[in-house]
Amino acid sequence: VAFDMDQCMVAQHSHGRLSKEGLPEYLSKVSPDFVALVPELESRGIHLAVTTHSDRAEYSDSVRPETHVLGEDLVESVLAHSVPRHKEGFFVVAYNPRVRLQ
Repeated sequence: VAFDMDQCMVAQHSHGRLSKEGLPEYLSKVSPDFVALVPELESRGIHLAVTTHSDRAEYSDSVRPETHVLGEDLVESVLAHSVPRHKEGFFVVAYNPRVRLQ
């Protein structure tokens, strides 16, 4: 099962430029359905994934890892906050072709 991150497993959009200051609010909007579903799926041997259009390749001079959280870094934060016992079981696809194919 693949979960899309923005507006699905989290009821907010990161817009590919979530500041670290905005991270606590973003994490507070993780879907309770996602949190409840993950252990049940994993207990049945179902493989889990997270997909997002947010991508580490979007870091730039104005959107730095010191001030923002994107791509795999954002997925890791969400999983560590919401389903810490299950985070290692997720395959992550964080890819924005607009940035990667320039």
